Amino acid sequence: MSTAKPIAELTPNQALQRAVKASELLLVELNKNNNTADELETTLSKIEKLQTLRDQLIHQVFSELWSEAQVAQQAADFAKLDTLDKQLQKLAKTLRTNLHQLRTDNQQGRKAISAYGKAKGQFLR
Repeated sequence: MSTAKPIAELTPNQALQRAVKASELLLVELNKNNNTADELETTLSKIEKLQTLRDQLIHQVFSELWSEAQVAQQAADFAKLDTLDKQLQKLAKTLRTNLHQLRTDNQQGRKAISAYGKAKGQFLR
């Protein structure tokens, strides 16, 4: 097992590289299709941990001022982080919309079951 430096001890360059990696892993986890409750629970746990780690890494990236030369040197990583961030935002919006639709469908299903039960009860009297 490797001993990783605590986030606070990472240089901004190291934190940037790890933030990119964490963002990539987060996208993978968010795109998983979970077929069982156990799989979903495991994935949600990973997502929560990755999101926390990613937030801390991004904070570390911008904890110090960057010179123009440093930014130019790391431009590819900054561009990749920006692209991944946009993908994460888009995916989060899609997931939020899908969850809202599932909740709405579930509520409508419950109302239909309730109405059926009431109607059935009236005919059995």
